[in-house]
Order: sequence, then C-alpha cells, then structure tokens
Amino acid sequence: DLAEFSRTGDINFHFSTRSSALEGIRGHQKVQARRGKSYESEVTLSSRMEFDDCIITVQGRADGVLDSDQVILEEIKTHRMVPDDIPQDVTALHLSQLRIYGHMYLEQSVSDLLQLRLCYFNLDSEQETYIEELASRGDLSEFFGNRLLSYHAWLQNKWTWESERNGSIEGAPFPYATFRDGQRDMSVAVYRNAIDKNQLMLQAPTGIGKTMGVLFPTIKAMPKEETDKIFYVSAKTSGQQAAEKATEDLQTKGLSIRQVTITAKDKICFTPGAPCHPDHCAFARGYYDKIRPAVMDVFASDRVLTRSRVEYWARKFQICPFELSLDLALETDVLVGDYNYVFDPSVYLRRFFESDNAGKYALLVDESHNLVDRGRAMFSASLEKKDFLQLKQYADDPALIRCINSVNRFFLLLRKDNRDEFDERGFIRFADVDNKLVRSLQRFCEVAEAALQMEGLSADHQECLLSLYFECLRFIRTVDNFDDNYAFLLQRSSRDMRIRLFCINPGPQLRNGFDRMVTSVCFSATIQPQDYYASLLGSREDANWYGLPSPFPREHLGLFIAPFVRTDYRNRQDYIPHLVDLIKNTVSIREGKYMVYFPSYDYLDAVFDAMDSTKFRCIKQRRMMCDTERALFLSQFEQDVGHTLVGFAVMGGVFAEAVDMKGDRLIGAIVVGVGLPQIDIDRDLVREHFGERGFEYAYQFPGMNRVLQTAGRVIRGEDDRGVVVLVDPRFQEQRYRHLMPGHWRVQGATSADDLRDGLLKFWGN
Repeated sequence: DLAEFSRTGDINFHFSTRSSALEGIRGHQKVQARRGKSYESEVTLSSRMEFDDCIITVQGRADGVLDSDQVILEEIKTHRMVPDDIPQDVTALHLSQLRIYGHMYLEQSVSDLLQLRLCYFNLDSEQETYIEELASRGDLSEFFGNRLLSYHAWLQNKWTWESERNGSIEGAPFPYATFRDGQRDMSVAVYRNAIDKNQLMLQAPTGIGKTMGVLFPTIKAMPKEETDKIFYVSAKTSGQQAAEKATEDLQTKGLSIRQVTITAKDKICFTPGAPCHPDHCAFARGYYDKIRPAVMDVFASDRVLTRSRVEYWARKFQICPFELSLDLALETDVLVGDYNYVFDPSVYLRRFFESDNAGKYALLVDESHNLVDRGRAMFSASLEKKDFLQLKQYADDPALIRCINSVNRFFLLLRKDNRDEFDERGFIRFADVDNKLVRSLQRFCEVAEAALQMEGLSADHQECLLSLYFECLRFIRTVDNFDDNYAFLLQRSSRDMRIRLFCINPGPQLRNGFDRMVTSVCFSATIQPQDYYASLLGSREDANWYGLPSPFPREHLGLFIAPFVRTDYRNRQDYIPHLVDLIKNTVSIREGKYMVYFPSYDYLDAVFDAMDSTKFRCIKQRRMMCDTERALFLSQFEQDVGHTLVGFAVMGGVFAEAVDMKGDRLIGAIVVGVGLPQIDIDRDLVREHFGERGFEYAYQFPGMNRVLQTAGRVIRGEDDRGVVVLVDPRFQEQRYRHLMPGHWRVQGATSADDLRDGLLKFWGN
C-alpha cells in the first residue's frame, strides 16, 4: 500500500496479467525453485517509524533473498508481453515496492549495501528479465522515510477530518422538524443494530422516509463504533439520488460529512470505446501525478459528490472520472452506488475489501427485495457461440484461431450428444462443467491477453476481443463457485446457442458480501415472507427481522379486488374489453392522475391500443426508455394538466418502484394481475430446485412483491388519499390474501357496478 500511495504516471490497463491469479503464484514458485538452496523464499519484513502523534508499522513479504557474496533481495512479477513494452511507470511502481523491502531488510542486517533485483517472468516463454541496482543503507532509508513522511501527512489530514466529522455527528439534530410516524422507531432499531454489530432485515411501508430513517442513525453510530465508511447501495438511480438528497439535507443542518456516488464506468467515461491507455485517452495521461492534489482541492470545496460533480472535477483536472470517484471514495464517509460494488465478484471494490487493512464498514441495502434477481445475474455467466465465430473473422494469429476453434468444438460436442433433447426443449442441463472446456477457456484468455498487448489492432477487433476476454474470465471465475446452487446449461439463443452457468440460489454468495461488513441493514417495503428472503438473500442466522405498520390512516386508502376480469395468460385476450371498461370507469369517477400496471409490455400495448375514444389522456412506458424519456414521463404527473391523466406501466419497472408521487401527483393505481413472471427456463429451474415450495419461490412470491410495490405508489404521505384496484380473481384466494399487508382493508367487488359503487362511496367520504 505504501508503494501504491506514492505511485506516479499514467493509467494503463494495457498492461495486465489477469488471466489467472493461480498462474501468477505458480510462476513465482517456478522462479523460486530455480534459485537453489541458498535462496530463502517469502521473507517477512517489517519496519516502524515513530512520530509525535503515532507509530507507523510497515509490513511486507519479499519474494526471496539469495545469500551470496553480495546478498540479493528479489521481487518477482509475472507477465505476458515483451519486457521492453512494460510501461515505465509500472516498472517504477515495482521498483518502489522493492526499495521499501530493501530498507526493511537492511534494518535487520549489518550490511550497508544490498543488491536489488526486479525479476520479470514471462508465463509463456518462462524467460526471466532483470532490472538490478546496488543500493546503500542511506539511500534506501531516505527513500523509505520520504514516502512515510508523505503518508503520515495524509494520515494527519485524515484524522483531522474524522475529528471534525465525529464532533459534528455528536451534536447533529434530525434534519427535519419532526420524525414521520414510525420513522423514529425505525431509526432507533437501526441505531441499536449498528451498536450491536448485527444485521437488520427491515420492512417499512412506503412513504415513511426509509432513506433518512436508516442513513441518519447509521451516521450517528459512526463515532461510537469507529465505523470507517457507510456503503449505501441501491438497484436504481432514483434510490441513489434519494441518498444524495438525504446527505445534502444533513449537511444543511451542520453535519460535516463527505459522500461520493460511484457511477458505472461505461456511463461516466469521457471517451467511450477508447482503451484506458495514455496514447488513446487524455484523461488517463498523468493521472497518478494529478490525483492527490486533485482530491485535496475537491474536498476543500465539495462534500456531496454526485455524478455531475465528479464529472465537473474530472474535467477541471483532466483526469478519468471513474478512477477519480474511486479515489475520492477512499476519503469519503458515505459511498453511494449500485449493488455490484459490494456483491459482484467481478467488479466489487477490492481496494476496500481485499486490503490487509480493510476497515470497519456499515452496509445499507435499499429496496433489498431487488437483490434476489440482481444476485442471480451477478453470480451467473454465459458465453455465446456466435461471439467466438465473430472474433474469428478478425483474427490472424494462428494461436488465437486454434483457441477459438477449440471452444467452438465444445459447443458442437455438447449439442451433438444430446441433439434430440436440445431440439425439443431448447436447452440441456449437465451435471457438471467439463474441465477440458475450462482449460480451453483459460488458454483462450492467455492468448487473448497476449494479443491485446499488440499494437495495430483495429478498433472493432480490439473491442470484440476485449469483450469476449472479459466474458471468458467471468465464466472461469464463476466455475470456481459451481455447486448445487447452480445449473450448467447449453441453451438455444437468438444468436444460435450459448453455454450458461445460472445461479439458482444467490443466498450463499450474497452472504459473502454481508460478511465483509461490521453491520448491515436490508430495507424495503416488501421483504416478506421471511423464510423466502432469509434463504435467497443469505441473511445471517441471528439477523433481526423488524416490521413497521403503516403510519397512515387506513381510511385514506380505498382498496378493491375486481375478480370479474380475468388476466391469466389463457383468458386475458378475451377480457381486454372488460379491462378497458374497468379502467375507464375507475378513472372517470374522480378527476386526477392514475397509473395502470401490467405484468408485461405485450399486455400493456394490447390494452393501450384498445383504449379508443376517451375523455382523458393516456401515456405509456415504452421498452428501453432513456433517462430523458423517463424524466419526461414522470414530469407529466407533476404538472397541473387540468384533466385526468392515465399512465400505463409495467410492474417491476422504473415507474413501479422508488418513485415518490405524493399528494395529487397520483390518486389511483390499477394493478392488472398477480404479477407472475413469465414462464421461462430460469424460473422453472428455480421451481425445480426448491421442490414443494418451488412455485412460490419462482413465481408467486416475486409476482406478489411486484404487486405490493406498485400499490405502494399511491399513499406516500399522511394527507394522501387514493384508490388501488387489484384486477384478478386470484387475489381472493387465501394464498395471496395472506401475503397482503396487515393494514390493508380489502373490499371485494363482484361486478363492475359493485366496484363503481365502492369507488363512489370512497370518494364521497
């Protein structure tokens, strides 16, 4: 870490040996085995320096010491490229590490001179290339001391900030005039959970103020528990924006807190498609020379670093915005981002969780019901046959072509031996992953890595090769976790066929993410049934489960079941005219803004097209809407339009969760169907895996979760009034009624006239 702290030069991801950490270890062992009996491997070293305010101990492990007439201290680095092509600033970083080890070694030695050897070992050719220097005790001591002085100065700034932060936390009031009903109880539960270093599974109704209700007490517990950082993760941008707003509100009340939002690299990159290399991206050039003064300047004037603020500072200093956000995160108190930065094994923030000096972290998981499906996606991997054939069109390297052919043969062999089953079902499930396939993919990664070092690749060739390289790496990593919670499939796809590692139960791997934290809170309006979420979220066995009732008057919500319109797949087409009439009748009783939620886009489009002449305006959610289109859709619910507005949207989509439509922005929701996900291979694998509870885990519980989320859009404040109409006879069945919140007063309507009378009575009151 001390060598990395003093790093200079450029961002250069062109230099990489990511294909296998195990290969790197074996490469080290090969070199060490060549050195003979006078060579001592893996030498533990340490040094300490006293300052007025602290003692800093530096520890490390040198790869080897060769005892000869002149002692040689060696550091070994593995690679797959021409040694002259290794970037100078990467070599400088490696030499810095070696010199630090050299100082620590001489502190334990009587010698005043030491031969330092940096050995680059090529994993393919097994050739060794050396950089050597003879260093004196004085030079190494000065080198070490200068870096430690810089590090100590940084520590002093860090401690000064933490003292200011903790002092402000002690006296920080709740930022609003009063707690909402139930919000104080929630905050007390979260605070106690932080003090007890436990996990809290919190179900709280929509509109109660969950974001501030969990963030404020977790911040208040930071000084007492010496928490280093809070990770606030959410599946949707709107959830992340709520955390940013809460942090800003706390600052306005005098709280000293630093917050940064991590935005996905492909979204925030200033030069999309260009390699992260100084020859191709100006924002990579000199990054490590600029970053430390840049961070100091940023925090001198900015505390809440949203995406737009990160982009502003990155342009000002001409540095990579994504890497800037990561480096700012090292010195912030609240880190806001997507789930994957904590849980995804391919992209989680290793600088926090794999460091020998990992800190004490608190985790807040917003809308945690979404983590089940997101977890499945994060822990699954797939490879398309077509991608290898597309790459072959560009490839002119014989070794790369051989690797592509080898992988392609596996696709064909897997299908050949099970052709009838594949043609009939569209997929084949295998009991295990063939080790020969894994070795072929590993070899592909080795050759691809070498090819990526070469100059002169066309942009299309490089993009195709790099994308497939990372997909293969992900597949290989996923194989390491393959067990009974996975299915290995050959599956028909729109592009021919693919092999997949599908994670059926993400719970055990999500547990790994929770275990990196000292304390955690999963919160949502829908985190029941308990056994379902305990299993699929991987919660701790001693986790506390806490549910809060709705703080809003029951009589403010008119909740009706309309069983006379069937929405199941077999009957929905015949009932579209009846559904259209239901929608028209519901929204005509009281002028205002309504949403109608559907289980699929196809169903939505069919009903929307059938809404012929109406006295109100209809708008609909479309597939793949961009951020601007989404904002435009929502803005129409904020305007005083002077007539009834009806929005058509899908359950589980961006307009069904984490959108706050208080007051007259939304006075009614019509929920069409019980929200069952569409039948597919993945859901059926989940159903099979969980046996007699399989239908519940695969279809019923996820579907009802969508229903509850959409219904929760209507009542968002104590003065809100509105109606929810649940359209489907299945809502009358006990298996669905017992999943409804306890505060719901559900009224049945046996006919359209019955529903109309109920709505008239509700609005009349």
